[in-house]
Amino acid sequence: MTTCAAYSPPGLSARVQGGNREAPATLLAGASQLNSFTLLNTLFTLPTYILDPISDPISDPISHFSKTDDGRVLFGIPWHGRLLIGTTDVPREKAELEPRALEEEIEFLVHHSNKYLTKNLERKDVLSVFAGLRPLVAAGESRETKKLSRNHRIVVSKAGLVTIVGGKWTTYRRMAEQTVDRAVRVAKLDAQPCPTKHMPLHGYLDVDVTKDIPETVYGTDWSEIQKLADTDTELAQKIHPNLPYTFAEIVWSIRQEQARTLDDVLARRTRSLLLDARAAIEIAPRIAALLAKELGCDAAWAQKQTEDFIALAQRYLA
Repeated sequence: MTTCAAYSPPGLSARVQGGNREAPATLLAGASQLNSFTLLNTLFTLPTYILDPISDPISDPISHFSKTDDGRVLFGIPWHGRLLIGTTDVPREKAELEPRALEEEIEFLVHHSNKYLTKNLERKDVLSVFAGLRPLVAAGESRETKKLSRNHRIVVSKAGLVTIVGGKWTTYRRMAEQTVDRAVRVAKLDAQPCPTKHMPLHGYLDVDVTKDIPETVYGTDWSEIQKLADTDTELAQKIHPNLPYTFAEIVWSIRQEQARTLDDVLARRTRSLLLDARAAIEIAPRIAALLAKELGCDAAWAQKQTEDFIALAQRYLA
């Protein structure tokens, strides 16, 4: 939702849809990983994944693909009826807002997957290809990604900006706790015990997370989404035959999850773009019209959203 932000103690000024917003603050902590490379010797790597329809059952939740030609380790993870295959690790010298998978990495994943899958995987079978940037804090002169730590570091600038760099998703809670603790010390605030270690996330529901059911994604919010669907039969319909989401979930993402762009809806609130890039492109105009209706925007805005999203989604095609 934020399109521009500036650090100006004691607060933050951001430009969002509808105008500027200002938030006063005693101290700011930054976690914009891809913009932190000027603070530390940071090397970016490009993890690439491909998504394939599962053609044969996989008994283990995570299948370990090993013995690649260059000694890498690959994983195949069942995900929403697809097989998520990855990841590669290619050094990149600069951060990109929308990193693109390299052709040789796609071929690498297809080639090595076929050593383990019972059905031969072809490029035309791949539903989506996506890549991201992983910031690694480099120590010394080493540029070999496999030798770089995945641990995080917290630094404080002369201006008092607390910044966290590196790290990984699996340690996000500890990263947040340590960042807040450092910020409290820098700002000389009253320290309080961190409560998050045993605090359930919003919507927590005690369900079997290995099951591919909406409750594992939405938790207790799923019952509210079902109520939306009950009010309108069209909202209960799937947005596309090849995608698991309903129009009720789209409306929910706009009204309750602050989705403001087509990219928000189809790539972040739902994973439509990652699950099937072609299907996401096909449904884009209809979802853009619904988004415009919910936000009070006109047809020209919806058309621009559609064009921008399709241009982005083309990069996800194999």
